Parts: sequence; C-alpha cells; structure tokens
Amino acid sequence: MLPDSTTAIEAVYAAFAHERPTGLRDHSPIISVSPAEFAALSRPLRQIDGSVLSRYAFKAMTTWGDTATFRYFLPALLDGGADLPLLADKLSYGGWKSWSTPQVESVRTALFAIANERMKSHCRWQDAIAAFWRLGLPVKPLFDHWLVGPQAWETLTDLIWFYLRHTPYPARDYSWTTAIQRWLLGDNVRQVLWESISLSLDPEVARRRDEAIDLVDLLDP
Repeated sequence: MLPDSTTAIEAVYAAFAHERPTGLRDHSPIISVSPAEFAALSRPLRQIDGSVLSRYAFKAMTTWGDTATFRYFLPALLDGGADLPLLADKLSYGGWKSWSTPQVESVRTALFAIANERMKSHCRWQDAIAAFWRLGLPVKPLFDHWLVGPQAWETLTDLIWFYLRHTPYPARDYSWTTAIQRWLLGDNVRQVLWESISLSLDPEVARRRDEAIDLVDLLDP
C-alpha cells in the first residue's frame, strides 16, 4: 500500500539523517554562497525558509555544494514542495540510483506518494509526471493509483489531454511513450471513462471527456 506523502517524506528524513552538508562553505572562491545565504542554510533542516531552499535547489551541485550536501538537503526539498522536474534533474545529476538502498527506496516511495496526491487533487500534477519521465520511473504502478476514486474519470481525462495533446517529455523516450499508450488502452481505463457517460456534467467538461475517449480510440491499432 502506498503511504501518504507525509509518512513517505519522514522516511526520507530517516534514511538521510546521517548526511552532512560538507561541501557547503561561505568562504569558497568557487561555490558562490554569500554569508547570509550560508547562515540561512545552516539553520536546522526543518527550519530553513522555503525561498532559501528553492534557491539552493536551482544551484545544487553546480555552484552550491556537492552531492553529499544535496543528499543532506533532499528531505527538506521534498518536504517543502520543491519543483519536481528540477529535483528530478538534480537527482539524476547526483547519481541517486547509486546511493544506499534505503535512500533510493525512500526517495522512490516519496516521489510516488507526492505524485499520487498531486494527481488526485489536480495540483501541479503535470510536474509530477514530468519528474517521472525524466527519472525513468515505471509508469503503470503510478497511473493505476489514479483510477481509484469517484473522480477518476476527470483525472484520467486531464491525463489523456496532457499526454496526447502536449507530450513535451514522453517523445524523448520511445519506451515511455509505448508504456503510456499500452496503459491507456487497458480495459480499466476505458471502463472508467465509459462509466462517466451516465453522469450529469457541464457541457464543456463532457466535451473534454468525450474527446478523451476518442483520443484513446485513435491509439487502438
């Protein structure tokens, strides 16, 4: 069972508790951290201001600190709602799949939990999908969670429109494109969409749903 994001992020804090920001210095001629920024980042991890963390995330491992420092700040970045596509790029840059097993698994679970909650709440879910595409994480377990619940058809409609109409990331990786298309053609997807036909919907919402059904049908060879 997938934990909620709060529980999953707490597991990340535990897995990374031994990390220290050894690569962050306020006097390095290479790493451009001002004394004020250094002081802000030196506060207890859970007390660092979100704006400071956002600035750190953008510069992590390139101009601010090393990989060990990124691992130290990672729980707080996840906890503070960091930009997920940017975080995915930083995880790849830091070689996250080579980290310890507890660290890799805790990050993977947290990303799944965050993405699942964002999709169900319609909050910045496109960022979550983009992060998964960039990290090459498996699509089916994540998408299957989105078929559960009374509003699953609405979530599914948004996903189909986003994927088939805009496709900024899957086009880069044919295997991902194939996996998503295979999932969209599954019986569960069609069932969720067709069950919503009987609902009384706003005409514009119904039109989007109907076009989503047509788009899925176009995928069927």
